[in-house]
Amino acid sequence: MNKAKKGGVMMDFAAKCRIVRAAKAWGQKALAKAIGVDWTTISAWENGKRGPHYAAVQKIEKLFKEVQEEIIK
Repeated sequence: MNKAKKGGVMMDFAAKCRIVRAAKAWGQKALAKAIGVDWTTISAWENGKRGPHYAAVQKIEKLFKEVQEEIIK
């Protein structure tokens, strides 16, 4: 894996996936179901093996924003 992937956008996206899952007490399967992908895809994203497609990014960003709003309340 090159350094750009390891320290760049993919790493940030992986962190957001984990934050959303932790805040909602979801496993990889629950998050995968919520955004319409297979759980192995979530695993690959979180481990930096693969990057998400644009539609998945939008869905995760929406969930992440909801989590932030819940924390602020």
